[in-house]
Amino acid sequence: MPAYSLSHITQSYGHSANPPLLDKVVFTIDHLHQGGPGIYSTFDVVKYLTDQQIPVTIFLQCSDPVNRCPAERRIARSIYELNPALVSLGAHALATGNSQSNQATNLDLVSEVIGDITGSIPTIMSYHGSNAGPENGISYPGINYARGILSNWSTAQTDNTLNTPVMSLNSVNAAFDYIRLRNLAGLSATLFVHSVELTSGSTRKTVFDTLLKSVSVGKLQALSYVAAMQSDYASTPTTPTTPTTPPVTPGSPCRLWHCTDK
Repeated sequence: MPAYSLSHITQSYGHSANPPLLDKVVFTIDHLHQGGPGIYSTFDVVKYLTDQQIPVTIFLQCSDPVNRCPAERRIARSIYELNPALVSLGAHALATGNSQSNQATNLDLVSEVIGDITGSIPTIMSYHGSNAGPENGISYPGINYARGILSNWSTAQTDNTLNTPVMSLNSVNAAFDYIRLRNLAGLSATLFVHSVELTSGSTRKTVFDTLLKSVSVGKLQALSYVAAMQSDYASTPTTPTTPTTPPVTPGSPCRLWHCTDK
């Protein structure tokens, strides 16, 4: 697998919401991908980010819940140990339509994995699947902030801390516009990708790399997801508790090699 490298960058972010303060962007990644020939692994991408001193959050979902997620434990630990000050781990919900019992079991298991690696359980989450988000009757105890999938947002709308939107990665200009609007409203802009989507020549890689370059040259400020949420909502999450070991039943795992939800 190749070491991560930037695309040829032709654009640079030119705004600043409240000069001299920079506009804020958050880098997040869904799932742990092992990569392959010509395909970047999550480790490859995170290593590049941490080498550039850019914080990043990875949201975990288990591919083998019956055996307590051995692959995720191994990969997540290697990623976290790249730089614990810059790498944070969050939980990933199951697909929309799963029962409260299945969602709770998944959250407990992912919390155990993250707790084993970091020493504290997660208070942040990412939703799973197309247009997934909060569902009536479904709750996630201990989760203070959740990143949504939808990108439709305007300054006239009020953010929901459990469904913060993400930027569109359809074009560099669309991403720039989204960051600008969010920051003018006093809010950070959240980007999310799967590492396997960052293929050479793809639009998503061009957008991702352009934002990375804008951070590295001091045009944008990169924050961790938790720091951004705390700043956006001026609140401090509750102190994580010591993880417990919950009973686990098979859920709806997302395979390491084939996670393609958007």
